Amino acid sequence: MTPKIRYFLITIIVLSFGSYAQDPDEKDSDKLNNARKVARDLNYDGRVDRVEYYDAKGMLAKTETDTNNNNKLDEWVFYDNGIIARAQKDSNGDGKADRLHSYSPNGVLKKTELDTDNDGEIDEWVYYSNGKPRRVDKDTTGDGIPDASVAFDEKGDRIENGEAGDGVEGDGDEWRWRKLEKDRTLFYYGGELY
Repeated sequence: MTPKIRYFLITIIVLSFGSYAQDPDEKDSDKLNNARKVARDLNYDGRVDRVEYYDAKGMLAKTETDTNNNNKLDEWVFYDNGIIARAQKDSNGDGKADRLHSYSPNGVLKKTELDTDNDGEIDEWVYYSNGKPRRVDKDTTGDGIPDASVAFDEKGDRIENGEAGDGVEGDGDEWRWRKLEKDRTLFYYGGELY
């Protein structure tokens, strides 16, 4: 069976039977009740990797994606008028979003919240300016209050602790970031990719 025929059959099956996983964020479900759903097999392995929802105007409203090819949805992206508004990611495979991304009305990343210790509570906050990180706050004690912080200048270079009255506290030596693509910034903390 050719990849095109396989993709066509998968699309028909998914459209006939509905979504194959529950959305972790049900508050947008009313908006999507009449949405057109399109299933995609992005890697041509015969399984649906991504489900796209389009609103009545034909604008992309939501995507659900299996990003690690384990047959479980682990990324949910929500759009307003076709522009990314927020995204959620399950990075540890427990079915719950542990990375939350918020975007400005024009689709520029403005904040990321992370549960880095998998306890169900946010313990790291990344704030952006013009899509680049400007400050990262970390709760290292588990009380929900940031107690370590790292700041970045407008180029994205880390500001050393105590320089230029930046008010940065905590040890930021293990924090770094790099720009990989135009619209995607990845963070490394303690050797782990975020």
